[in-house]
Amino acid sequence: MRDFEKMMHPEKKRKGPKLILVIDDEKEMVELIQIELESQGYKVITAYNGLEGVDLAQREIPDLIILDVIDRKSTRLNSSHLVISYA
Repeated sequence: MRDFEKMMHPEKKRKGPKLILVIDDEKEMVELIQIELESQGYKVITAYNGLEGVDLAQREIPDLIILDVIDRKSTRLNSSHLVISYA
């Protein structure tokens, strides 16, 4: 519940560059996106599968999430449903 409260209270937002979470099972794609975003001044955190991405999203409360909707390695519930319902 603390994470939800953190999202709902803008006065408690982090200071500094915007935080972007990139979720993709292709390491090369994650690295390319990360390099480009960091060169533009954003802070980037990464995950290589949906479940790891959901965990990071709940802990870090990023300003933006970029994800690959099709996670070819996961047989569980599509992570995009979990992330979208969380946001």
